[in-house]
Formats: sequence, structure tokens, C-alpha cells
Amino acid sequence: VSVNWHVSGVAPLPANAADFVGGVLPSGTVTFSPGETSHLISIHVAGDTAVETTEGFTVLLQGPSVGAVIGTALAYGFILNDDRAATISIDPLRARMTEGDTGTTPFTFTVTRGGQLDTAVSAQWNVTGAGPNAADGVDFIGGAFPSGIISFAAGQTSQTLTVDVAGDINFEADNGFAVTLSNPSGGAVIGTGVASGLILNDDQNRIVPVIGVVGPVSGALRFMATGNALVAAASPDGAEGVLGLDLFAFSASDMAVMPSGFGSVVTMEPAAMAGGIAWGHGADPLAVMPRGAGSF
Repeated sequence: VSVNWHVSGVAPLPANAADFVGGVLPSGTVTFSPGETSHLISIHVAGDTAVETTEGFTVLLQGPSVGAVIGTALAYGFILNDDRAATISIDPLRARMTEGDTGTTPFTFTVTRGGQLDTAVSAQWNVTGAGPNAADGVDFIGGAFPSGIISFAAGQTSQTLTVDVAGDINFEADNGFAVTLSNPSGGAVIGTGVASGLILNDDQNRIVPVIGVVGPVSGALRFMATGNALVAAASPDGAEGVLGLDLFAFSASDMAVMPSGFGSVVTMEPAAMAGGIAWGHGADPLAVMPRGAGSF
């Protein structure tokens, strides 16, 4: 006797013809010889590297030959996925460094690809400010936050991502930034998607080059800052003057006796201040302020 059989996909995630050898849903006929009681039906599934869900199919018996009837007509099969998606992750390599005074300082990150390796994949990356003292675009070469695409050829598992930081001579807090991976292609997924960097300040807090003196003896003595400075001054009785980054004013009588009519503007470049500023009239300074001092 004989009976026909054929394969069909079954819900909820049915297999299709591409899942089988030859690219068609299998079918055939089983024939039993006299005295034969058992027969195997082999269904040849096509292997692949695609990441997919488990897929189901049925094998249905129908059309028995004359004199035969069908008992259990239906059997189920499941094709289990054994492939892993390519996973792209980022880790800091040299991402906590001083910025330097000029030029470029490269901060480097390692980007790795795991899982499936036989196809090309890629991901976008971009830099943003992060943390309590977030970096700005001007902290990077080109004056803008860097971004780009990192790509892996088939079989490639590691890449180095470089973020170029611009050196400067500005005294500032350490600046934080983050490198974020997004929009993977080629069937990849993002694993560890964010890595942090920290631009360490390597510049001294210095007295700024422009100082203004305003008013006669009975007026106010004013320090006018045009850049980054943090200077404090105390009068003889211990009371602090104005503390800030832009304007510092103190009573002239508290500081020293100024010569009548003294009201000129004194300009000094940072290179001239290595030993501190002796600031006043002629050889009789009103105040001496060491470079980088917080008080005097």
C-alpha cells in the first residue's frame, strides 16, 4: 500500500519554502512492501545564519491507495533557531586624559562585534556632553561634537574609535562627554551602547592680563578681569571683598593709601606674571598678588 504526504507551514510562525532544501515545500509518497510495517519520512531543512524565531510545519498524510485507510494523519515539526545576532559594543580604552595646550589629543574607545561574524555590519556613533561639567562642541577638533559610522567587515571583531579633543590654555573644570552607538545595520544589535570620556584640565588658574584701577583715594579700587580668574582679597579687618570672575571692588582706605589722582589702567601679559604682580604706583606697590593665589 502507499500514501502521499506533503509539508505545510503552521501558525503562529510558519516555516516557508525557503526553509527547506530546494526552496520548495517537500512532498512525496510512502510505499509499504508486503510485510513492511514502518517507514521513515525525511524532511531536509536548509541551514542558514539568519537570526529568526522558531518556525513550525506539519507533515500531512493523504490519498492512501485502495484498501488502506489513514489513522493519525498529521505530525508537527519545529525548526529551532541556532544563530546569534551580531552584537556591537563600546568600551573606553584611553578616555580619561589631559587635553593638552594646543593641537589634538586623541581619546580612543574599543568597539567590538560578537555573535554572528559572517556578514558586514555597522553602527552610527555620536558624542554629546555628559556629567556635571559637560563638554561643549568647542572642546573638540572642528568646534563641534564629533559623529560618524563604524563598520565591520565579515569576520572582523574589533575596531578603534578615536575622538579628537582640542587642546587649549583655558583654566576650567574637567569636562565629561559620552560616545553613544545607535542605528545598527546588517542585522546587528547594540550591546553596550554608551562609553564615557573625561577631559582633564591641565591649565593653571592664573591672574588675567588686564587690571583696571578706578577712582581717587576716597573711591573704590577695582580689579577688572577679562578671562578666567578666581581671586579673593581681604581688608585689614578680615572682611572679604567681592569674590567672582569678573569684577572685584574694595575700599581704597582698606587696602592702602593711593597717591592722589592715581587712576591709570595697567596691562600685564601672563608671561610677565611668573613671579606674581607687584601692582601700584612706581616702586611703592599697593598690593602684591602671587600668580594663581587665591588671596592676598
